[in-house]
Amino acid sequence: MRTAAEKKANRKIGYLRLAMVSATTTVLVGLGMGVAYLNAPSAGQPCSVRNATTHDSAGRTMWCNPTMAASHDVVWQYAPGS
Repeated sequence: MRTAAEKKANRKIGYLRLAMVSATTTVLVGLGMGVAYLNAPSAGQPCSVRNATTHDSAGRTMWCNPTMAASHDVVWQYAPGS
């Protein structure tokens, strides 16, 4: 059997672990959101999913569409009327 002091110490260690995991998770989520914000597409950048839509850093709608060039690569373009 554990003594009351050992149980109290184990509880404190458990709370410390929880705090460390929560802080680490918060930092990682914040970093992920920062990377996603800074990695917004701009016109002419290649994209992988045809007809996908998103918004650029200014909030204008962009979509993934083939170019008119001979290679017909799919790139981000501004949607009409955006």
